[in-house]
Amino acid sequence: LAPYGLPPGTYPWDERSIAVADGTCRLEDGTLAGTTLTLLDGVVRLASWTGAVGAAIRSATVLPRQVLGDQRLLTQQLLGVKFQHTLRWHQSPGAPLAWQRNG
Repeated sequence: LAPYGLPPGTYPWDERSIAVADGTCRLEDGTLAGTTLTLLDGVVRLASWTGAVGAAIRSATVLPRQVLGDQRLLTQQLLGVKFQHTLRWHQSPGAPLAWQRNG
């Protein structure tokens, strides 16, 4: 289920319906069925809650690959990746963590 990007409302999903509201996606009985939060927005929130910017970014980029068995160094993982397919993270003093696509 990928409710990301759906505006608030009710949508058909297999034989059931899902309701998107307030950043969540729920089944008709109220069971949580997903979120509308993007991975990148999740990183920004995690960084703001913990103050650990590097760990927040790593948790969404490097660590999932390691969990799936990719033990290569980050530099090896990035070999051959087009620059415009990468992100630049930045944070100004007193501002939330932000990102932009390179290129």
